[in-house]
Amino acid sequence: MNVNVKRHCVNRLFWIIIIASFLLWFIGLFTDFKGYQLDLFFLRMRDFWADATNVTGMIRDMNPYYSEAKGSYPPLAYLFFYPLMRLSSYPEIAYPYGSPYFLYYYQPIWTMLFVLGVFICVILLYVVFVVQLRNISTLDAHMTGLAICLSYPMLYTIERGNILLVSILAISIFVFYYDSDTKWKKECALISLAIATGLKLSPAIFGVLLLCNKDWKAVFRTSCYGLFFLIVPFFFFEGGILNFSQFINNIKYLPKDLTDLSNITGTGLLPSCLKYLSFFVEKQGESYTISFTLYSIIEVLKYGISLILFCGVFYVKHKWQKILNISIMILILPKISFFYCVLYMVPFTVLFFNSVNSEKITIDKVIICICLVMLYFVYRCPVSNYFDYSFAIPILAIVASVKSVKAYFKERKNFC
Repeated sequence: MNVNVKRHCVNRLFWIIIIASFLLWFIGLFTDFKGYQLDLFFLRMRDFWADATNVTGMIRDMNPYYSEAKGSYPPLAYLFFYPLMRLSSYPEIAYPYGSPYFLYYYQPIWTMLFVLGVFICVILLYVVFVVQLRNISTLDAHMTGLAICLSYPMLYTIERGNILLVSILAISIFVFYYDSDTKWKKECALISLAIATGLKLSPAIFGVLLLCNKDWKAVFRTSCYGLFFLIVPFFFFEGGILNFSQFINNIKYLPKDLTDLSNITGTGLLPSCLKYLSFFVEKQGESYTISFTLYSIIEVLKYGISLILFCGVFYVKHKWQKILNISIMILILPKISFFYCVLYMVPFTVLFFNSVNSEKITIDKVIICICLVMLYFVYRCPVSNYFDYSFAIPILAIVASVKSVKAYFKERKNFC
């Protein structure tokens, strides 16, 4: 169904709402620093930059996989923080919620270099977004890029100090240029996917885009790059490649407190059901009791939707639809997927708004835009806390699944 809306209005409303929500949040935070707006961040910032400081601390003995925290990042992620560790002295350790928390941010050199790195990464993201948004006006391109850089998931990821920020930059470069006719751009895109995979593993699924294009040479080169960035960094640590088996074990046996927290506050379907189907759930303090039947239904839905989305990548027509399918899979499939993983939606968001001006505005595009506002909205209030990522992600999953099924039957009809 087509909607009678001017094409540029969809994009313009998005960035106006998101930037306005950021300004409201900033004013609210400024007027009452310990007030409601601090809820934007994990534990109200009680372990500020914890992902960055803890990763730095874990490589102090050059063996993160056998450390107390049992490192589960690929080795390339730890190597990114190696220079910071070398330039810093051993920090004090706090235990704000039971786990060790390395207080590196009290050291000026560590803080200066880390802030500089985050600043460069965000600026590069902004530039990549603006360059890609070439089908909309210059004003809309710059303001959309700014809105994404000031959005809820971006601020949350920066506060966590999570390496996902670098991974998203690499993923964005791959998504935007993997099908480029310019050889050097395409090669940079393939290397970027390998780097993103070397940092987080999950981005490897974006390689299915190369399979869709039947670009077997690119698949081979990307696999070689990926193996290089995944395997070679192990040799920088004590034990070398022998750490690989421990790395796999650490991934298989993730701490129960992390998996439980992800099941309650993560981006999967289960946290959404716990939030919106509370009449099926018994809550006692911070723990939930859910029936085995409902849990089984949610698991079947999760894998069923993921299968539809994966197959749909080969049938949907537009590039942004393929990226939407892959992004939703990354959000709902993993055992651990915290809110900062919403940042995986950023490349899709850019492609979506870049395509809006060249396609008809349909009801599904309006729904997608509303869901993106829910994902990126910054200001904390009862409405934004209720209609947030837990509401938007299942809706986006349904929209993407329906479009995938329609594309499949359309392809079969044309084939017949």
